[in-house]
Amino acid sequence: MSWNSIYTIAESEIIIGVRNKWTHIFTIIFTILVLGISYFGLTASGYTGSMQDFSRTTLSLLNLVLYIIPLISLIIGVMSFSGDGRLNELIFAQPLNRWEIYLGKLLGLLVVIFTSTSLGFGISGFIILMRVGSDGVFRYLVFVLLSLYCFSQVVFQSFCPCASEIVRIKIKLVKIKVAFFIFPSSGFV
Repeated sequence: MSWNSIYTIAESEIIIGVRNKWTHIFTIIFTILVLGISYFGLTASGYTGSMQDFSRTTLSLLNLVLYIIPLISLIIGVMSFSGDGRLNELIFAQPLNRWEIYLGKLLGLLVVIFTSTSLGFGISGFIILMRVGSDGVFRYLVFVLLSLYCFSQVVFQSFCPCASEIVRIKIKLVKIKVAFFIFPSSGFV
């Protein structure tokens, strides 16, 4: 396995992801949704014209993060593998191992979606900080880090079906799934 070819494929995937309009749309929509949750969260209580603090916003964001991030990750991942057939044909025609191609694409997509989600959280967090103040900002940061960690778990769990396509021996697949599921979730990695 050549790390240079994995890096090259990941780099090209990052360039394609940055140029992709859906990545920018996801960042903008995610920022708007976080700001909307923060702004309209107090209207049920009778308050108007003010934003929630970070503690209330963090609690309100849980459902958004659980649904939106995996959905967008799935959409961007599917577009990466099936969107531009010509580039995939060029990559798969090279004398590269399938592991190198899949791992390079996975790492590139991980960086693109991680950056897009971080920008969405960061821009909205900065606006909330300017409007409300720093009360509960630590909880918000912990939530953002845990959300990004859970996102990385989803990405690595989605890597296992790719591994099953590559690795035909089922015992190796079970070992890969257990390693990705147990060790990062327990904090050893």
